[in-house]
Amino acid sequence: MDVDILSTEGLGDRTYMVHNGHVAMVVDPPGDIDRVEKLVADGGFTLAAVVETHIHSDRVTGGFALARRVW
Repeated sequence: MDVDILSTEGLGDRTYMVHNGHVAMVVDPPGDIDRVEKLVADGGFTLAAVVETHIHSDRVTGGFALARRVW
């Protein structure tokens, strides 16, 4: 398994994409999911899961929107 990290400067948060070279899982996606979709597409991965680890009171996350686009 490999982990790619997508940082959002200014907010101090990170999004993680865990993948095995074919299938990926995104953890705590940011509100601007286009960056995550590009990361998934550039790797040629199939997105299998979107995970939110906790409530984010300081920002809007993209977990629900990303999951709806995929499924």
